[in-house]
Amino acid sequence: MSELGGQQIAFGDALDSFPSWQSLERELGVRVSGWRINRGRVDETQRTGTGTASIFVNDLSGYLGAGSDFPTHARLLLRGSPRYRGHVDEINVDEDPTPAGISRVTIECVDLFDHLSTCELIPGVHGHFPVPAGQEQYVYYAAQQVDDRIIDILFSVGVLSGQREIFSGNVAVIANTYQAGSTAMQALDEACDAEWPGVSNRFITSEGKYAFRGRFSRFNPEAYPQISFWEAETRSTTATGRAAIRALQWTRGRKMIVNSATAWVAGANEADIPLVTIEDATSLGTFGRRSWSAENLLTKRHLSNGNTGADEAVLFATYQVANYKSAQPRVQRVRFKSLRDDHPAGAATWALMEGVEISDVIDLYTGSISGRYFVEGITMEARELDGDMPYVTCDLDLSPAAWWTTDPF
Repeated sequence: MSELGGQQIAFGDALDSFPSWQSLERELGVRVSGWRINRGRVDETQRTGTGTASIFVNDLSGYLGAGSDFPTHARLLLRGSPRYRGHVDEINVDEDPTPAGISRVTIECVDLFDHLSTCELIPGVHGHFPVPAGQEQYVYYAAQQVDDRIIDILFSVGVLSGQREIFSGNVAVIANTYQAGSTAMQALDEACDAEWPGVSNRFITSEGKYAFRGRFSRFNPEAYPQISFWEAETRSTTATGRAAIRALQWTRGRKMIVNSATAWVAGANEADIPLVTIEDATSLGTFGRRSWSAENLLTKRHLSNGNTGADEAVLFATYQVANYKSAQPRVQRVRFKSLRDDHPAGAATWALMEGVEISDVIDLYTGSISGRYFVEGITMEARELDGDMPYVTCDLDLSPAAWWTTDPF
């Protein structure tokens, strides 16, 4: 099948930036019947998890049999555009024992987060040197800018420049130590939270890169060329340039309400913590107390406005209440599907499915909940349809831009 035949695997070192890709179908005689991708998170209150992918194949030649070498990399393409890159986690074989039997194989894949979640930091190997006297049993990181901390951690565990896409960030982080056995992911997440918990984000891109997005990627996304903007609508006569929405579900409730928020930096005096609790009396009366907290942040200071880490923490809590004190429509499901290229919305729909990325912006024109949203998660499936195009569904998890309208800074 022409459209699914572009799926690729590679062998060699797990963190090779430029592995030798081989087409499963065209070069290895393995017929791809479909694939599935799940990347991102359901909403912005969760951490983005390890992205997964499954490639479904009919192993006509027995290439993926028990005696073959184990592939280490996988890459999935949609009409030539990268939609996923990760590592092969396992190969599951459903073997037909008859003489004419064809093994049906599922190649299960995980992205770079799997490596970072299992890679433990080792004193004397990872971190900054020299280590302060008396702390030699720990992995030590000196105070530095947040993006430098992230880059240093990634570099120390083998994630080089070609495998990362790091925005600059806006804060310095305090010096910190980690016990042996702490993971690289833990240290990275604490650095991301220092930038602004719940506003900053980290994820693995469709090309397999570790991406870090600071606060202004939400408050001012137009300033970043890495962020793409999309338009979509539900009407049958979709306007030129807008992708066609094929399914839409949304809800409006109190689940995401926050009307009492507290944040503090590592080392804060516990007696001072109640002083940085921000509340909204009207929302408290309407919905009852709905709390949020961010604890022991590594925020040292803002890089340009003079704020201390404690000042930043107060404003983090202020933002949380100012933006989440009232209910907003939340899209639970927006779906796009394959269209013929000559369909009025065909080009725009394919462009979105081939190129949409986590943290991108999408404007919905639906009548009921029209507005701007951020992409938090991407789920895609593809299977054979005919020789000209695959049957593809693309579901996006979205968060409303209305929750990033008030910037206390």
